[in-house]
Amino acid sequence: MQRRTALFVPFLLASGLAAKAGARAAYRGPVFQEVATSEYQWNSTAVSRTGRVFTSFPTRNEFPSFLVGELRGGVTVSFLPRDVNESLVNVSNIFIDDADRLWILDSGKLAGRPVNKSAARLICVNITHRMVLQTFRIPSELLESNSTLANVRVDSQQNIAFISDGGAGGLIVLDLESGNYYPIMPNIAALALSEDRRTLYFTPLIETKIYSIPTHILRDRSLRSHDRARYIMTEARDAFPSAGMVERSGVLYFGDVRHDRVASLHLMTHRVSEMKTPTPIRWADGFSLDSRGNIWFTESESNVPVQRRSAYRLFRIVWA
Repeated sequence: MQRRTALFVPFLLASGLAAKAGARAAYRGPVFQEVATSEYQWNSTAVSRTGRVFTSFPTRNEFPSFLVGELRGGVTVSFLPRDVNESLVNVSNIFIDDADRLWILDSGKLAGRPVNKSAARLICVNITHRMVLQTFRIPSELLESNSTLANVRVDSQQNIAFISDGGAGGLIVLDLESGNYYPIMPNIAALALSEDRRTLYFTPLIETKIYSIPTHILRDRSLRSHDRARYIMTEARDAFPSAGMVERSGVLYFGDVRHDRVASLHLMTHRVSEMKTPTPIRWADGFSLDSRGNIWFTESESNVPVQRRSAYRLFRIVWA
C-alpha cells in the first residue's frame, strides 16, 4: 500500500498574538495551527478520544492508493484493511462518535456519473482492531441518479445516524438498531450535530442560510414532512458555508467559501463573525471536534482550478 507524505507544520496562524510571554499567557482566543499538508485533496477529518487523527480522500482528479488514512508522526498512512479500502467507490465523509467508532460514508458516486446505488453505504469501523463492525447499505429507493451522499453525523446514545444527500438534496435518517432508513426532508447538504446531540444544524444546497431542527423531531417517525417543517429554525441568513460545520460551546464553525475564510455563528445572537487568519483558507471543510475541544478541518480548495492549487492543508483551532 502506498504511503503518502504529509508534512508536519508547527507554525501558528493566530493573528494579533502578543509577542510578550505575559500577554500571550493572557490570550484566550482561538489559535489556528497548520498541522499537515498533502499532495492529494482531502475532504474530511475525524479525531478519536485518544487523539488519533483520521482523514479521507475523495475519488476525483487524483487520489492516493487508499481513501481513509491515519496521521502518524506527520505522515498519512493507509488505515483500512486492503480489501475494505479496495471496495470503496468514493468516500465523502468520516465521523467518530461518542463510542469512538469511525463511520465512513461511501457515496458510491464518481464525478459525471450516476450514483452506483449498490455501492452507497455507511461503514462502522472499530479503530483499535481496524475491523469493520457493520455495513449499512443505502436502499436504492432513497437515491436518485444524481444523489451524492455528503455528510454523516451519528448519535451513539440514540443509535441514530443522519446522512445528507448533497446531490439530489435531502436527509436520510438511519435507525442503527433496526437498520431501518427513512427520508425526512428535501434540500439538505451540510450537517452538524450539537454537542448535546439535541439539535441538528443544516444548510440547503448552494444557500446563504443555516437552519436547525431538534433531533427528537427527526427521530419521531409518526410525523410527516410538513409537521417537521414547523420545528425548523433559521439560525443565520447571510452565510456561505461549505459542506462542513461543527458546534462548540454554543458557536457553530464553518468554512465561508465566498470569502476564503472560516466563520463562526453565535447561536444565541445569530451573529456571523469572520475568523481572521494571516493567509486565506480556500474552501475550509470537513470540520470535526476532538475530546479536548479543539476543532480540526481540511482545506480542500474545491473552488480553485486544479492546475492552480497548492498543497492541501490540515488545520487545528485551539483555544490558548
